[in-house]
Formats: sequence, structure tokens, C-alpha cells
Amino acid sequence: MRKIIIVLFSICFVLLLGSVLIDVMNKDRDIMLYKGNLYSNVTELEWFEKDKGKFQKGEKIGEANKALIFMWNFSANKLPRGTALYNTNDGKSGIIIAETENGELLYYFRQLKE
Repeated sequence: MRKIIIVLFSICFVLLLGSVLIDVMNKDRDIMLYKGNLYSNVTELEWFEKDKGKFQKGEKIGEANKALIFMWNFSANKLPRGTALYNTNDGKSGIIIAETENGELLYYFRQLKE
């Protein structure tokens, strides 16, 4: 019984440490998780500026949650809790649009493997 408790405690410790390390590594990045994919804010990136006009809000897919220890769908490290999230008009571009309280649109692009 003692060995089982030690093993379970070790697993919890490793998961917690891994989550903290992921959060520390991504502290300066504006990211969100959706359906197992990591999305990064590309709103102000130069290469995206010329293309962002062709993306329009589609249907609402959810609201942002704060990423604490673990990340799940719509967990975000910079977006305020409750920020409305939309897919795009084409539905398959790998872009999520976040609409903030002041109406600003932020664009999140699905990242490829890091």
C-alpha cells in the first residue's frame, strides 16, 4: 500500500512540475489550447498583417478560460476569462478569432509541431 501511495504521489508531482515548466516556458507567449492544438496570437505579426482582412468571424465556438495548472479546450494564458472565441468564415483555416470586451479582434493561428 505504501508503494502505491509513493508511486501516485510521484506521478502527481511529475505532472505538476511539467505543467509549471510549460507555463514558465510560455510565460511571454500569448497562447491558447483548442482540440489538442496550440494556437499563438499572430494579430500583430508582419507576415499576417496583409492576410488578416480575408478572415471573418464565423460561429462562436466557446469562451476563453484561464490556464492555471493544466490546459484544456480554450485555456489561454493572456486572454481574460470569458473572451468570446469564433472560428473563421471558411471553418478550416487554422485560425481562431477572439473578440475582446472593447470589440478588438485578435487572431490565433494553429501552430505546427514545435
